[in-house]
Amino acid sequence: PVATATFEGVTTVSDFTRTPLQAFTYKKNWDLSFTSFYWTAPRNAESVTLLLSEDKGRTWKPVRTGILPDDDFAAAGRLNPNQLYAFKLLVKGGDNQGESNIAWFYSGLQDIKTTGVKGDGIADDTEAINKAIIEMNKLGGGILRFTAGTYNVRTVHLLSNVWLHLDADATIQGLPGGDAPETTWFSDRAYRSGLSPTDPRPYADPENYLTKQDVGHTFFRNAMFFGERIDNVKIVGMGRITGNGNLVTSDKVMNNAPEKRCDKMFSLKLCTNIEIGGWAMGKDMWYDPQKDEPYYIDTDGQKNYDVSNMLHIDQGGHFVLLATGTDGIHVHDTYFAKHNT
Repeated sequence: PVATATFEGVTTVSDFTRTPLQAFTYKKNWDLSFTSFYWTAPRNAESVTLLLSEDKGRTWKPVRTGILPDDDFAAAGRLNPNQLYAFKLLVKGGDNQGESNIAWFYSGLQDIKTTGVKGDGIADDTEAINKAIIEMNKLGGGILRFTAGTYNVRTVHLLSNVWLHLDADATIQGLPGGDAPETTWFSDRAYRSGLSPTDPRPYADPENYLTKQDVGHTFFRNAMFFGERIDNVKIVGMGRITGNGNLVTSDKVMNNAPEKRCDKMFSLKLCTNIEIGGWAMGKDMWYDPQKDEPYYIDTDGQKNYDVSNMLHIDQGGHFVLLATGTDGIHVHDTYFAKHNT
């Protein structure tokens, strides 16, 4: 396939960018009435004004007028909740006078059902969820909220700066037919599935390592959640994520029918700053072998068995989390598998 792109040179500020939400650990009550922006300072400007639109760019009004001409940062606060805002700069005088590009901000957790996702436990929500992630990514990132319901997915494609928030009564569950493993230059099915006569057994030299790493370390796309070269992504909350019996737990998945080749819940390739977990309690966690339960240690030293703050994950496949070439993974306050195996 051939792709074409058109570039147009402009003299106005063209790198006006909203600062994405960032935090090592997700906070339960995130202040979304405030956002900030950065850009390359215009040359020889007389004045710079930050403009705001509440109607998707049809009308504009100034929100910050005290910006110094050589500043490259500004913030906007006191925003109304759950509203889509557009922002841009108005530069007067100098080499870069005129209006900048537009940056967007949604001041809340966007209920993903407002984007066409059903969450009824019947529909395949894969395409609708992926479309919602793409649209939020185009806005510069934000938080998609999975409210009460059951969301059926095959493979969710994660994108930078888009966070997924699961309410306690929300479940994301796997369907068969997730993305296929990547195509390799070896198209011989027997070779890829470990049945080649030149490669009699796994992990014995001479070895065909392309095919023998459980298809997991070599292939990444056959997963319930997949991300490649993404940054600043979170999957957090008190809900449940389950493979629902549709993630393969055995080796040699290429021997399976095409719709049964996903063997990973989370697959991350060359990513940075990923968080998966529930609400962080800031307490030490231990395990009680008699009760077969985790517990927190409260400030008074007592054991606290309340795990309602946790993100519940089960039936995660052969690899619950595969992270190759990925830095900054923060997994915490997560309850794995006990009640749904």
